[in-house]
Amino acid sequence: MESNQQKNIENNRQEYGEAYDTLTFIGVEQAREAEKSRDKLIDALAGNVTWGFNRTKLNCQNLSNGCRLCGEGTWSCLFINGICNAHCFYCPTEQPSKSEPMTNGITFGTPRDYVDYIRLFKFRGASISGGEPLLTFQRTFRYISEIKKAFGDNIYLWLYTNGILADRENLSRLKAVGLDEIRFDLSACRYQLDKVKIAVDIFPVVTVEIPAIPEDEVLLKTVIEKIQRLGVSHLNLHQLRCTPYNRKNLVQRGYTFLHGPKVTVLESELCSLRTIRFVHENNIELPINYCSFVYKHRYQGAGLRRRLATFYMKPYETITETGMIRNLSIKGTAEEIIAAARRFESSGSPKYHWELTNAKTRLYFHESLFRHLDFTTTPLFASYFEPQLRSSLSFRNAFREIRLNSKKLVYIEKKGVLLDKELKGETAHWFIKRFIQKQIDPTSKETGTAEINELENIKSRLKDYY
Repeated sequence: MESNQQKNIENNRQEYGEAYDTLTFIGVEQAREAEKSRDKLIDALAGNVTWGFNRTKLNCQNLSNGCRLCGEGTWSCLFINGICNAHCFYCPTEQPSKSEPMTNGITFGTPRDYVDYIRLFKFRGASISGGEPLLTFQRTFRYISEIKKAFGDNIYLWLYTNGILADRENLSRLKAVGLDEIRFDLSACRYQLDKVKIAVDIFPVVTVEIPAIPEDEVLLKTVIEKIQRLGVSHLNLHQLRCTPYNRKNLVQRGYTFLHGPKVTVLESELCSLRTIRFVHENNIELPINYCSFVYKHRYQGAGLRRRLATFYMKPYETITETGMIRNLSIKGTAEEIIAAARRFESSGSPKYHWELTNAKTRLYFHESLFRHLDFTTTPLFASYFEPQLRSSLSFRNAFREIRLNSKKLVYIEKKGVLLDKELKGETAHWFIKRFIQKQIDPTSKETGTAEINELENIKSRLKDYY
């Protein structure tokens, strides 16, 4: 764990460069006290809330369909434009232009291209975000219309907006072409509820989705009771994240920053938990959940990788929980390797579950065939690859060309992240028991190889403070 923390700290330092020293990161003693405070908040919620996704997201009672699809990894988010009219202090990126619709670095110049993307990767949900989608209303309307025309009720479709340009006419038009849910960032317009009230009369599902801003906690608690009375369906709270773009604004507010895969704000997480406690202590019947950064980082990325991996894995490879492609093999003399292959063949296993190299000194095999090998004398080699979606080739990795339609190509690259990790004797047996036979509890202290743990399983619980 310390090694992983040091890696994150160094990556954070590199991302911010000279500006890193302007960030007030949590100290050791402060982190210990903050974790105690968090634990007390969580204990106070025991029995009233449901954790989900390896205890990275709460409360998971009565999540919207969109949030469920997000967690399952069956959702795509289309950034319909790159321009916004709200100028929120916490916005993670500059919003300078209308640009082309995009997701995961792939642009979709026509609704047909995006519809074909949804169809190919079998997404069951899609969201329209920005920027601000209502700033390019005709474009937003056209994409929603074409998506719903293609998939109908087989896809759940929602839209994010700051609400500034929302009115009864444009919201009604979006509902008429099939938009299932609308989500408002109320913090972008100082928690004004007039547009939400209009939306509740039009849409069956209206969600308020906001970052948990510590300075707004008292105001938020008064707003919660109002939106509940209005008929809002859900309240989603997000953790503030620091980026090189919004850093100055967040520093000026005196926040305490947390290291991690990305830098986040301590006070925002604690504000979220206190707000959930407030809802339950006051018996407010409004479904509320905390969408932590670690949930988004661990589950959204894994969901996309698992979907991509199916297009570029060999029959003897396996997809891990984190969406990595796992490749197992043994090495040896031609005589030893041929003998192992014959054991596979005589077992009646499908021929595509193993592959010999031309030199016959290496044998790749499916995880189900481990019982035919003796790892006491034969080392096991494990390799892991990350499937990456690209609009153009990096020429650094093996790739596969994927055609969406006659005019649109995308690529899936297979990037090696851990190659030929040699597992001998007890370590090989630990690997088999832990990841193939599932006989070792992921939360046990028998952790084996930390770097493999990280590639195999999604970590549980909210992040450590450091």
